[in-house]
Amino acid sequence: MKLKKKLSNAEITDFCSQLSYLLPTGITPYECIHLLSEDTMSAEGKNLLAFIESQLKNGETFHTALEASEVFPNYVVSMVLLGEESGNLDVIIKKLAQYYEQQCNIHESIKNAITYPLIMVGLMLVILVVLLTTILPIFNQVFIQLGSGLSGVSQKLMNLGYMI
Repeated sequence: MKLKKKLSNAEITDFCSQLSYLLPTGITPYECIHLLSEDTMSAEGKNLLAFIESQLKNGETFHTALEASEVFPNYVVSMVLLGEESGNLDVIIKKLAQYYEQQCNIHESIKNAITYPLIMVGLMLVILVVLLTTILPIFNQVFIQLGSGLSGVSQKLMNLGYMI
């Protein structure tokens, strides 16, 4: 099965979080996936869970089913394999949920750290354009009425404002 794209960190977080609630109850991964597919609203999510469910129904291991879907990162597949082999799948899935939630938080922090300065630079550019195209010509007219003119730097800024 080949879906359009790999799952995002947020989607992996949701998937692992939901599994981490179900697996400690003692039900099998197949039953967990079946329960999740019944609750999923999105068509892509239903297709993915149906594919994993069919793989598990055909006797594949959970990590093999995840790998065959081609939407999970290798890290998730490897950790699920480790969890299956050690008998701690529920603990590993919970740790994966925590890890990918942390990755989402880091990504969001970076995005916020970049967005704020970009917004400030954009606002400064807008203010500069308004100053050059609106305010400076008013000062020029005032100086002309007083019988004077703008100085060299001011005149160059005025010319820049006219070009803009």
